Amino acid sequence: MGHIQTKLRDGDAHTRSEKSLFQSIREEDIGPRTKRSASSPTGIGRASIKKDETKVTNVLVLSQDEDGNKMVNNYCFMRTIGKGSYGKVKLCIDNNNRPYAVKVLNKSALKRVKKGDETAYSDVLREIAINKKLNHENCVRLFEVIDDPSNDKLYLVLEYVSNGSIKTDTALSEDKSKQYLQHIINGLEYLHSQKIYHRDIKPENLLLSKDDVVKLSDFGVSHLSTTDDDTLKVTAGTPAFLAPEACSEAPYSGRAADVWAVGVSLYMMCFAESPFSGDSYMEIYQSIINKELVIPDSASPDLRDILTRLLDKNPKTRITIPEIRKHSFMVHVTSPNKYEKIKVSQKEVDDAVLTGTRSNVGEKQVVMDVRNHGQDHLSTNSINRQFSVVESL
Repeated sequence: MGHIQTKLRDGDAHTRSEKSLFQSIREEDIGPRTKRSASSPTGIGRASIKKDETKVTNVLVLSQDEDGNKMVNNYCFMRTIGKGSYGKVKLCIDNNNRPYAVKVLNKSALKRVKKGDETAYSDVLREIAINKKLNHENCVRLFEVIDDPSNDKLYLVLEYVSNGSIKTDTALSEDKSKQYLQHIINGLEYLHSQKIYHRDIKPENLLLSKDDVVKLSDFGVSHLSTTDDDTLKVTAGTPAFLAPEACSEAPYSGRAADVWAVGVSLYMMCFAESPFSGDSYMEIYQSIINKELVIPDSASPDLRDILTRLLDKNPKTRITIPEIRKHSFMVHVTSPNKYEKIKVSQKEVDDAVLTGTRSNVGEKQVVMDVRNHGQDHLSTNSINRQFSVVESL
């Protein structure tokens, strides 16, 4: 597999969504806790947060513990566990030794990154507004937003998912793959019920808890619709996971496109390779649109059938989530998916971090159109330019 194709498959450089937020770090890697500095405020951690709400804190206190570890409010910063286009993710521990993944963003730098009529900061506000509302076991939770108007840093305190992503160079068993598929469709069905279309489903964004539960992460390019119409007009996401209909200029169904990406992810879980590849964006698009799906002989009849239906190039006949649940491949693993509906208003997007200033987020979803990217987005300089918006803690 060529270097460019690997980049395209994994979405390392050109997407606006974060790279893998969490690497395969287990909770026992954290090490022993030490005493907190007397200047560290208490009562800001998860213990004070109800299950269905995200706390917003507008006061930032920087300090150190007795070992010299940096602290933000009552979160002790241990080490960097992930890097993305617009931020770093730190492994942190609160006063009760509970681990969190804290995304650290630079607000002024994000506001300088233009995205059409808006900025990258607008996308962050939208992601926060969506994530604050989510409450499902198969979606990564946002526990707290720390945004002090007098400080240029924005801290997102996220659920720490200790076993990293499902991305692997080794094929999983069919039994394990169907278990993970159930978790994925549970989370995706929940998002779709809230009129949210993820648009970047891929193994890197499917994280595993210590209990082997898959959680959907990274809502940086997700689209929130204000109506029941799931028609999308702008392409976003990682090229190798785009549905055929999303590779053209025509509008497409957000639900069907997400299901296609689930199919590509299932294929990669089962065979540790992508069903569609190429050494350039155009080659990947042509492969997705024109290449006949080839399924290895090792696949069972049920796996072969569900992959064929998930990766149906016609979105109108592509399998749906309710049909996936009833498919013979999912026998003995499907269980009811319980959740409550949420609603995210435009005002909630504008006030996502409650800094006292209004953002310029409009009604349209602003995303990076991957169809218009050139090859320079794969260069080291390009990656460094994207990372330059991040400052160390």
